[in-house]
Amino acid sequence: LSYYKLILDSGSWESVSIVHQGTAMPVLEPLIEECIRRSIRVETQSGTLKEDLELLLMATTIAAGRGSFIPQIVGLSKCIKNVYFFENGFGLAAPKPRIRITRVTDTDGRYLSGVLSNNWRNTQEQRQLMVSYPAESLRLDG
Repeated sequence: LSYYKLILDSGSWESVSIVHQGTAMPVLEPLIEECIRRSIRVETQSGTLKEDLELLLMATTIAAGRGSFIPQIVGLSKCIKNVYFFENGFGLAAPKPRIRITRVTDTDGRYLSGVLSNNWRNTQEQRQLMVSYPAESLRLDG
């Protein structure tokens, strides 16, 4: 959650579209609430692959989750200008010089060691860390 809050702090956002795979993600509801608290129009989408691709390919800024899906979207998109990613969770196969890529790092290291060290077990402690980790322990690089 602090990853997304840090990104929200980094700019002036009129709207946020959250493309997700289901409501079980611990950060989904708190992120929606954070957008509402900041008076940012927020919409969620968990549609068909075609629907999700259409929305993502129209985006100008993306905060990438973990995995290989978003780098492929960025590679295909003609609209994306800014990409945020957490730690080493983003690899763009072919560089696109017109895109500004910003890495968010865990300066404290507790999130990295607790959740992102090939140790994901979906435990209560890990899920709690996802929603309570302090933004002060993260830094924007890039």
